[in-house]
Amino acid sequence: MDEVRNVFKIPLRASFLPDSSELKFAQVVKQTADLVMITDRDGIIEYVNPAYERTTGFSKDEVIGKRPNIHKSGKHETSFYAELWQTILNGRTYNREMINRKKDGSVYLSLKTITPILNESGEIAHFVSTDKDVTEQRRREAENRELLQKYHNLFGYSADGMAYCDLKGTLLDVNASFCQLVNYSSDELIGKKMYQDISAAKYWELGNEILERLLRYGEPARYEKEYLRKDGRSVPVIVTAFPVKDDDGKIRAVGVIVKDITERKRHETELQVLNEELRRSNVELERFAHIAAHDLQAPLRSITCYLELLEKSIPEDKTTSEYMSFVTSAAKKLQALIKDILIYAGAGISPKAMVLVDSNAIFSEAMSLLREAISESGAIIEASELPMLYGDPMQLSLLFQNLLSNAIKYCKGVPKINVHARLEEDSWVFSVRDNGIGIAKEHIPKLFVMFHRLHSNSEVPGTGIGLSICKKIVEAHGGRISVESKRGEGTTFTFTLPSAK
Repeated sequence: MDEVRNVFKIPLRASFLPDSSELKFAQVVKQTADLVMITDRDGIIEYVNPAYERTTGFSKDEVIGKRPNIHKSGKHETSFYAELWQTILNGRTYNREMINRKKDGSVYLSLKTITPILNESGEIAHFVSTDKDVTEQRRREAENRELLQKYHNLFGYSADGMAYCDLKGTLLDVNASFCQLVNYSSDELIGKKMYQDISAAKYWELGNEILERLLRYGEPARYEKEYLRKDGRSVPVIVTAFPVKDDDGKIRAVGVIVKDITERKRHETELQVLNEELRRSNVELERFAHIAAHDLQAPLRSITCYLELLEKSIPEDKTTSEYMSFVTSAAKKLQALIKDILIYAGAGISPKAMVLVDSNAIFSEAMSLLREAISESGAIIEASELPMLYGDPMQLSLLFQNLLSNAIKYCKGVPKINVHARLEEDSWVFSVRDNGIGIAKEHIPKLFVMFHRLHSNSEVPGTGIGLSICKKIVEAHGGRISVESKRGEGTTFTFTLPSAK
């Protein structure tokens, strides 16, 4: 404090009190966070405060008696300093940002104020320089400006509509895409329209619920709605609403990002129409297949019957017997094919057919229907405990029959078949594994295609429809079926069915 008195030639008085103006001034200078430097009229440094020493790295002993040019950073032109001296020598206060150098050579940005101090004669006796280090402040300001510019670019040039509204719903700001979406100008919207004014009435309650959730939980919400354009036309949109908070974390407004989904909705409608047409076509095709196959059965039975009578009535002849055998065999194959087509056509499922069933009982029924094939092949079939599930009992029995029959037919030795089920989320995953001849990798993609066969009828009898029926049954139950196999290493069919839940 005495240093400050000495610089300004403040007289010492015996009656000097602790609360005197001189003492207060000295305390302020010493304790302020700003850098304080006092020079004489010629610029010779007479005093620096502790904040100066901490910031610049120079001690008072290193700078007193020297000029302030020890802080020159080389970032300013000579004219910059000439203007400074001209200002203060004319008795005016100088106030400007300046880049100064510290003792270690680093620089800092300073908001400098230099004030001339006059003596009793009105002449300049000293200069008091105060510096506020604004390096960090300006850095943050630059970052904020950059972020603000990015925000303005994002807001202004976004292809999606963007808007802000206060907590009552009044629009505070909108971008060009939002204006284009609702066919209003920004002047017609900002401060004049509420979100209810541009929303279909059926979505007002939803909007209030979303606002309430935002205020309660402070988390974004995404939902579909319709906006009303100025011309009265509605526009389907996906809205992402998010809270806008102040520096204290309090929600002050609500922002929205709006995507026009008119095209998506149009495609969805077209897809629904196509799906409905496809469904009707499939129903008609199945009906046709069922009727055609059903109507073919009667004449085919007659043909088979008369062939058998004819075979008994004609004289025995080797050539004739062979021909009759071929014709009879072909008729029986055709009967089997028609039977499978009828099964395939009827493999759709209605909700009424879905009941709670014990798949153990269904599996046992399938085994019973295949007992002749099992007995002839000596097949060994093992099954884990199978679950209760929802399904059509007749079709599930047919599913097990076809998979077990395939495993028996496509095995050169004694068939060994393992059936297992495990629960995954809301579905039971069944596997039917065998030790058969296996399937080459290139044939697997076509395995469930109707009439696609890997072997001739003379090698392995069949119609090529069995696995197509399996696929249709599983998918009608809302599941999926797949196969894993390697030639010579057996095959595993895996399919899912809904659980009892």
